[in-house]
Amino acid sequence: MKVIFRYLIIVSLVFSAKFLIAQNPYYEYEAQYQHILKPKEGTAPPPGAENHVENIKKIPIIVQFNSEQAHYFVDFQPTNFGESIAAISVGRMTEFFYKRDGALVMKKSRHGNVSYIRDPLQIEWEIDPEKTTTINGMECRWARGELTSIYYGDYEVYAWFTNEVPVPFGPFGAGGLPGLILQFRYKNRTFNLIRLENISDKKIKTTWPQIKTKSVSEYVGESEDMESFLESLDESSRKKIEKRLKEKK
Repeated sequence: MKVIFRYLIIVSLVFSAKFLIAQNPYYEYEAQYQHILKPKEGTAPPPGAENHVENIKKIPIIVQFNSEQAHYFVDFQPTNFGESIAAISVGRMTEFFYKRDGALVMKKSRHGNVSYIRDPLQIEWEIDPEKTTTINGMECRWARGELTSIYYGDYEVYAWFTNEVPVPFGPFGAGGLPGLILQFRYKNRTFNLIRLENISDKKIKTTWPQIKTKSVSEYVGESEDMESFLESLDESSRKKIEKRLKEKK
């Protein structure tokens, strides 16, 4: 890990100069996060998935980005039942596309159907000017946010971000801070940055959905499996979504 940390320090030093260069159509960097799930007290792992928490840790959570846009996805193909359950838990079939100006589109695949949902969540951040730490050799600042979403519900989120990598991106659709998010936490889940590398030589083209997108209300309201979807949420999120759907009618 010490080698990775030294590399991250070098990367952070060249970011400011790098981002002064005209934008090209390729992703320039790739960040990998580890997803940490803290089981709720008194809960047991799904049947047949005794190593559920450990399986989740092994799943690569990826954000590819340049100075103007990013793509979040789960780079994983399960090979057994336990891995399949873990993949569902981390949302393997969910992707996010971000732009620096705040535009956000979520790609959701369910039962062979693919939908693109615009602005699936919003986060209002409050940065603590006094709270700092060092993560992977980079100086970080602390922020607390209020996430609002008809799809996911409303709750508090927390992040450590670094101005040394001046892009407003992070894992799982989170963004809007003046630097890359190195740690993102919500509910009982935490995303920790474990790798950051230059991928310019791979020539991976930036992507943005070119088809018609749906609002979150349109997507949730037309879901054939709406009842199962609501049951999968915690009570607070479920009640908020049900209330908003009634207000839309």
